[in-house]
Amino acid sequence: MLSDAEKRIVGELGENEVVRLTAELIRRPSVTGEEKSVVELLANFLSDHGLPVELEEAAPGRPNLSCLWGADEGPTLLLTGHSDTVPIGNGWTRDPFAGEIDDGRLYGRGSCDMKAGLAGMAIAMVALKRRLAKPRGRVLFAACVDEEVSGIGTRAAIKAGLEADWAVIGEPTELQTIRAAKGNCYFEVEVTGRAAHAGSPERGANAIYGAMRAIGAVEAHHGELQKRHHLLLGSPSCSVDTIEGGMTVSAVPDTCRFWIDRRLLPDETGESALV
Repeated sequence: MLSDAEKRIVGELGENEVVRLTAELIRRPSVTGEEKSVVELLANFLSDHGLPVELEEAAPGRPNLSCLWGADEGPTLLLTGHSDTVPIGNGWTRDPFAGEIDDGRLYGRGSCDMKAGLAGMAIAMVALKRRLAKPRGRVLFAACVDEEVSGIGTRAAIKAGLEADWAVIGEPTELQTIRAAKGNCYFEVEVTGRAAHAGSPERGANAIYGAMRAIGAVEAHHGELQKRHHLLLGSPSCSVDTIEGGMTVSAVPDTCRFWIDRRLLPDETGESALV
């Protein structure tokens, strides 16, 4: 059962306002590294509603946003999410940056992951300010850059003093509570050989062939990882995501690189699975 105060706050969360702000965020591309325009839009929205906003660069031209509202003391609830998106990718049948609404759906890059979450959290801050006259604690909204690649935004926020008693992360989970997550690590592997003309490849050592054998070992390692199982997370994984090497001329290449993405279970990272 909601209290009267909670009902008043929920009543301020206008669905149309959330949709409108989400669409505006979608119309500002924010592929990792280009988050600034989205952060500025959120900052202006919050400031226009009388909320204090701070921007601090996690990297040049890439600001984190924080907005703290409530009592001077007391426990803190963190509402947080990331301002970047993955690249556009292929196969779109609609403009990924139009924020188009059709038959009850909002289309665009980042609409789920996670501009809708950012919009909802920003409007929740406004609703709290409008309707909660005497807060007993504080609510902190933090939008961080670079979640999709290396997490420099979150690391910078923590280094700057980000702390909270509880946190809600606005990732799209179909309203399911997420209690555990795999860790991950990335490897860049460089295989070297000896260049030679393609007419006499036996005089060289083809780095691509060496990379093939190494990649086969990665695939075999993935199979071994599948024998492990975690109650909440399933099995760890290992995959080759990118490979490059060789030349356009008729020559045996002397260098080939590939990148490995390894997803770890909590017992491999030293962290607890349940939080």
